[in-house]
Amino acid sequence: MQKKQNEKNSGKRKASGKTPCGKNKVVFVFGNSLVEEDSAALKAAAALRKKFPKISFVETDDPEELQGAKGREIFVMDAAKGIEKVELVELGALEKTKNPASLHDLDLQFELQLLQKIGKIGKIKIIAVPAGYPAEKAAVEAGRLLR
Repeated sequence: MQKKQNEKNSGKRKASGKTPCGKNKVVFVFGNSLVEEDSAALKAAAALRKKFPKISFVETDDPEELQGAKGREIFVMDAAKGIEKVELVELGALEKTKNPASLHDLDLQFELQLLQKIGKIGKIKIIAVPAGYPAEKAAVEAGRLLR
């Protein structure tokens, strides 16, 4: 409930099933604002919106939202463990995730790989932000990758 209220008052663009038109690049931002370690990409996106008004930043928790951006340059920004700086990674360059034993084993990478394999989404670049990374530092480093 508190998260829904925060979303209403934040003025940030939330996913609605439709991707903003007229913008060539779109960055789908994943994360959880209530978990510090998982909020790095969300905080960086807030700063990036101001610096890159011609790029659409869409906060979502549903990988299927990416289907509406077919034909445009698509980025996914999310927090990642095991890295020390913001990195740009092609989805195809990531190791295939294990076969899930249950629905609880599904993660964003697996869902994106599945959507890509069945032709629902095209080429995707991932902006990986170190978990718990300072927002301004993440925004500067991610901004260089978006130019």
